[in-house]
Amino acid sequence: MKLKSLLSLACLAATLQASAVYPIYFRDSGNIVDNKIVPENGGHMEYPIDENGQPIFDEDGAITVTTNAYADGGVWLRTQKLTSPCPMEYTILAFEYKTNRQINNLVVFQHEYNNIYIDQAHGPLLLVSDEYQTVYMPIARNAQWGSESDYAKNYFWISTNDANKSEGWALTVKNIRLLTIDEATAECKNQGAAGDVLDAFTLPNTDFSKDFDPEMDGGSDIYVRSGGNPVLQSSNLVKPLPEGCTTFCFDYKLTGNSFAPKVYLHKKPDYSEMTPVPTSEMLEGTPEDEIYEAEWKTIKFDLSKEIDQIGFGSVFGSNHFLWVQCIDLPESSMLWIKNVRWINATQSAIEDVTIEAERPADNRIFNIMGVECKAPLAPGIYIQNGKKFIVK
Repeated sequence: MKLKSLLSLACLAATLQASAVYPIYFRDSGNIVDNKIVPENGGHMEYPIDENGQPIFDEDGAITVTTNAYADGGVWLRTQKLTSPCPMEYTILAFEYKTNRQINNLVVFQHEYNNIYIDQAHGPLLLVSDEYQTVYMPIARNAQWGSESDYAKNYFWISTNDANKSEGWALTVKNIRLLTIDEATAECKNQGAAGDVLDAFTLPNTDFSKDFDPEMDGGSDIYVRSGGNPVLQSSNLVKPLPEGCTTFCFDYKLTGNSFAPKVYLHKKPDYSEMTPVPTSEMLEGTPEDEIYEAEWKTIKFDLSKEIDQIGFGSVFGSNHFLWVQCIDLPESSMLWIKNVRWINATQSAIEDVTIEAERPADNRIFNIMGVECKAPLAPGIYIQNGKKFIVK
């Protein structure tokens, strides 16, 4: 290797050591022709561009891409080609995002190679929220991707196979970057003080039927038993749970008889390392003719003992998850669920207390997790001056 190359690598190493972040930049959706977006081309995602066909970013560096009518043919976006070598220890792809639909699947291609490696990540990855969230995706780096010889032709192609990619899916992204595991872990620890950890359910089998009920308080997922082992599965925990964030909970409405679900903690994707959690918490039923007017209830599972014993969700990239098994749910019952989350029980009692202002009302609005929200508000339950209200 020439001296110039050695010096450039040394300078790069010093810079990366100082920042511990390798920046990645949005390029396009592969659909620009003559400085204009051609909807039927490329990744079928549209975004603001200037007269030269270049993306227009917000002041904070964010850009919103929205799928069009051709999205059934596949959707994807591309990042810019690298401008310098990327050391192999940078194995965590991350970015901040907002999405109007939950996305349970992302596929990361490391280009330019002919499918040498495809990293496919499953589970609830992109969650709907008024606030920016961060997604972290560990990737198995191809040996040549980002190398001294190949970096100038290397970039990421981020796609999804999720059904929610259909026309109208809007994704806002910013601060795309590669991190080392140490840096990603440090970021997660800093984020831990911000509040609760959002989660979402997927279905590991076909014994639950899931639909979306737009009439339930602005829209909510509804589940009906359709087999012998109805199970709700949480997302895989890539980020470690913040200290004290050991209570898993969700809001619900249930028709029919009350029952006690069973909870299992999983440390292996093949379900071979499963820890049952003793619990007596009940999902309480409501008469069917009162269900739409009824208040949402919250079920909470204190998992602090089991988490401490088996190290559940304690390290970055663990991919641990849990099951809520509803074996005693009657087939005639309907179960609505929203606001799946991990909370610090000592700091997240907003739904359990009456809020009394210690100062004159200031009309600020908070969601049920205590995060201040700005208009326009997404559908959900909010608190203003100590009183709850619903946006439909």
